[in-house]
Amino acid sequence: MMQKGRAPFFKDRSVFYVTFPIREQAPKGDWLFELDPVYFVAILDFVFDEAEEMRKFRRDIALRDQDGELFFDKLHFKFLQMPLFTKQEHELDTRFDKWLYFLKNLEDFEHIPAILDEPIFQKAFHTAELANLNHDQYEAYEKNLLDHWTIKATMVAIENESKAKGREEGLREGRVEGRAEGHAEGHAKGRLEGEIAVLRRQLIRRFDDLPDWAETRLVEANESQLAIWSEHILDAVSLTALFEV
Repeated sequence: MMQKGRAPFFKDRSVFYVTFPIREQAPKGDWLFELDPVYFVAILDFVFDEAEEMRKFRRDIALRDQDGELFFDKLHFKFLQMPLFTKQEHELDTRFDKWLYFLKNLEDFEHIPAILDEPIFQKAFHTAELANLNHDQYEAYEKNLLDHWTIKATMVAIENESKAKGREEGLREGRVEGRAEGHAEGHAKGRLEGEIAVLRRQLIRRFDDLPDWAETRLVEANESQLAIWSEHILDAVSLTALFEV
């Protein structure tokens, strides 16, 4: 769980919370009381252990006897007191460090720092952005996502049509210039024209207008560049930003 504000009797609450997953393990009918392990992980935006000797960033708690020997290995508490985590970007040595830095500074990120530019953190950042949207913003996001899927499906259909068109043009040109060369050129030209047409419609729907300079960039682009723009169109804040990708 994540706890932002200081809560009274937080340790008591933690013990209370773990009773639920423990009790839920009891099946109907016969049972021998064998439990699966339960881990309670609390990420705290405050320090609940005020005594100096207890001011540890990470507290791992388990049931131990009077000699400190582990008594029960299926119940564990882990408390992370985030104000006590003070590492900076250049000090992040492990994946655990990176996750802690990500969680502590997420609200301040305008973009993902280079040291966290990995698929797992990109996904987490995107998930956090979605969770922070209000109702209207989330509806707009879902609509844009649906439009994106629709356009992608249309692109596939047009690409298939373009392939057929390319084959036809290639065969026709092949009668004059040579079957192999004509087929290849016609196929590539038809496919590229189809991808440009789909992306053009997608850009107009996303940004309402397509200036001449953008049209020129489209016409002069190759397949690789068109694919990159298509992948980033939902994330781009402007046409200029998109074409800089």
